[in-house]
Amino acid sequence: MSKTIKPKQGVVYECYKGFIDTAGDRCRVGQKFIWNGEIKATNIYTLEKVSGRGLDIFVRESEFTSHFYPASEQTETKPKFKIGDKVIMSDDSQWHSWSDFNNPANTEGIILEINDEDLGIVVEWPNELSNSYNERDLLLVTGKAESKSYIDGVENKDSKKLKENNMNINLNAIAITDLEQIKAIAELIPSIKEQVMAQYPQLFEPEVKHKVGNRYEHSDGSTYILTGEKGHVALTNLNTGMVESRTVSVEDYNNITANEFEGLCEDTEELELIEF
Repeated sequence: MSKTIKPKQGVVYECYKGFIDTAGDRCRVGQKFIWNGEIKATNIYTLEKVSGRGLDIFVRESEFTSHFYPASEQTETKPKFKIGDKVIMSDDSQWHSWSDFNNPANTEGIILEINDEDLGIVVEWPNELSNSYNERDLLLVTGKAESKSYIDGVENKDSKKLKENNMNINLNAIAITDLEQIKAIAELIPSIKEQVMAQYPQLFEPEVKHKVGNRYEHSDGSTYILTGEKGHVALTNLNTGMVESRTVSVEDYNNITANEFEGLCEDTEELELIEF
């Protein structure tokens, strides 16, 4: 036989099974209430909320046991989270299906506050917006090294030039591998742009316009001029007058693409344009 519980004044009751009350308001699991002795009509208790936000709850006498028990009868458990923990939204959270700037899915946030109330866990997201959740809405992020920025590494950090095929930046837990996408995202988010520029200034170096007549200095001290003939270009050593590169076909002498220029030799990244 099930245990029948009738509310008593001064006792805190916790909802263990959510429901919609007689007034159409939702009572959620974990919310706590106290009975003030008031009975609506002949068999409906009026319960005042003692934690969290929301209205009073009206519950029928015959349904009280099905949804509430004294909070003191619960077995105490260790808190699931602490302030400073990194969390993501659970796929089972009711807020996951409403994913937006206020509730970003698949994104790490930081717990700022933990209050003993409904929706008492305050999480700040990388976009600097914050929102409140219950424990069941969040998952603890574990097994990941601490990072001081939202950017999590590049395959070849010491390379003087970052190629599109070896770039691998993780931006807010989303892998971005396209150079133009990374630059475009950085331009939209000032805080991200500052971090990208600080760690990888090569991404924002002004683009060099290659054309016939340009002069370049190699890291070994040699100087070259870019010459063109019959739709082809090459690098000619200004000291010896000798062609010291491959001959590459180009479409426009005055607008030689980066790919065309890189075809001249294996170490074009060692060539620096000489400005006049």
